[in-house]
Amino acid sequence: MSSNSGARYSESLKQYNVALDNYPKSNWYGLMQSRGFQRFHPDESMNFMLNRMQTDIEASELDVFAREISDLDDWIEEALVAGGNAASRDRYQQAAAYYRGAEFFMAPDHPEKSNAFDQFMMYFDLARPEVAELRSNLQYENGELSVIDIPPIGPEKDVIVACSGFDGLIEEMYDGMLSLAQNGYRVVLYEGPGQGAALRRHKLRMDNQWEKPVSRLLDDLQIESCTLFGLSLGSYLASRAAAFERRAKRLVAWGVLFDFYDCFRHRIGEEAFAALDQLVENNRIDVINNLLAAQMASDPTSRWSLTHGMHTCGGESPFEFLAWAKTLHLRDICEHIQQDSLLLGASNDHLVPPEHLWEQARALINARSVNARMFTEHERAGEHCQVANTPLVFDVILAWLEGTKARDT
Repeated sequence: MSSNSGARYSESLKQYNVALDNYPKSNWYGLMQSRGFQRFHPDESMNFMLNRMQTDIEASELDVFAREISDLDDWIEEALVAGGNAASRDRYQQAAAYYRGAEFFMAPDHPEKSNAFDQFMMYFDLARPEVAELRSNLQYENGELSVIDIPPIGPEKDVIVACSGFDGLIEEMYDGMLSLAQNGYRVVLYEGPGQGAALRRHKLRMDNQWEKPVSRLLDDLQIESCTLFGLSLGSYLASRAAAFERRAKRLVAWGVLFDFYDCFRHRIGEEAFAALDQLVENNRIDVINNLLAAQMASDPTSRWSLTHGMHTCGGESPFEFLAWAKTLHLRDICEHIQQDSLLLGASNDHLVPPEHLWEQARALINARSVNARMFTEHERAGEHCQVANTPLVFDVILAWLEGTKARDT
């Protein structure tokens, strides 16, 4: 990035009402007080998404929105209406959040899904005009991977290469990661196959060899040393890449996910999971597909989750999705991870078993160092990826980064 481009970037951020230079170096994002996890809706999945949307929309507004929703069809309809209403009043940040919320719960073949995603991207960029000049695309296989390359404010300390997870977007990470850029870190947000526009526009499916897109990205951007950073399922993906990519010197696994398939046990219970796993192990394809087809017919949330999973991995059936999910684990990978590693978990995580944090910590037998942090409800941070208290997480990450830097100087 040229000096003129960098100056425009800094000025654009200030116009976005982010006066970076005035914020304390150790707690930039922490200026936004913890919102706390709210009970907007009785449905666990919709309630969690509503809490994610609190980053952009006031809780009082979300509370009114939630009252109009009884099922996913209501959600989609109301979110599209709310997005249009916000856009008509030039509330671009809120419009983006509503369109993202609508697109999130749409099935891959929903007639409005592509347009909702396009609307989200358009209003996201309108709300944050500096992002346009930070975007680029990386050619990968028969498609493209999107990149948002955020330069550091001040001398560059390190490069952080970060991805989201199973259903997240790099745009959703942008606001929080600015805190690291403000403290001297270049932040490269990237999506891999199975994520974001790579999936929606280029039909690139996710596989477990995440070192391939990471290595291609580092080659393309000529990055010789970096911290790999992954969120949610991205914590598995980043950990997997770290095992094979020696240009990665540090690893941040936020929302530690040691074994993706094991998350189903956490959701459906030990007995049901044991029965399902036995069917998978015995290759009972028809039985599993029929069983889960009935579940999808009666439970819209299960239908959404399984169809999204099939879409992400390119599977044609629930069985193929489960078989793919079984390949996403770190049991035979962690011994190859040699980096300084920061593991972040949540005590009340409803998506990932909290014990995954300790499983991965124990398995990192060759890591240069291992720091593990379990966030709790007493810190208003006990939910998956600390959705209600990300300021605390960024303080912990920044302190760890600064500590490893100080140790090595």
